[in-house]
Parts: sequence; C-alpha cells; structure tokens
Amino acid sequence: MQDYWNRPVADGEVFVDEYLRTSDVKTIDENGFVAIAEKLNDIGAIGGFSVYPTQFENVLYIALFPILRRLWPDWVRQGDPT
Repeated sequence: MQDYWNRPVADGEVFVDEYLRTSDVKTIDENGFVAIAEKLNDIGAIGGFSVYPTQFENVLYIALFPILRRLWPDWVRQGDPT
C-alpha cells in the first residue's frame, strides 16, 4: 500500500518510517504463529470506562456460557471437555 487516496493526514497517522502501522494487537506463540487479538483504536466507552471489544465479549461469554450450554443440543457439546 502506498498511501490513502486523497487523505494525506491519514497517511501521516499510519505510515511511520515507510512502515504501515495497523494498530493490531498481536501475539506470537512459541512455534512462531501470529494471532491478532484486537485493534487498539476500537475502544468503546461503557459507564465512563474505556473498554476494548474483547473485554466486553469475554464478560458476555463468561456470563452466558452456562446458560447456552444447557440450551445447546448434545451434538453441539461433543467437543466440550466437561
């Protein structure tokens, strides 16, 4: 990617020393595999607090998983370790 079309201000925000900064938060495991965890610029405000989408999704998952687990049929739970 060379630049944003007709957006010179955006060019200065994402291109640093000819590198494209995507604001992705990445993790690299011991085998060298890269996983994109989230984006730094996707922050929402809930009750006056800055919250990343993955934090919100994790809370929903923890709160709703026991309920959903009882509603899912047995064939969905085949991979469930518990």
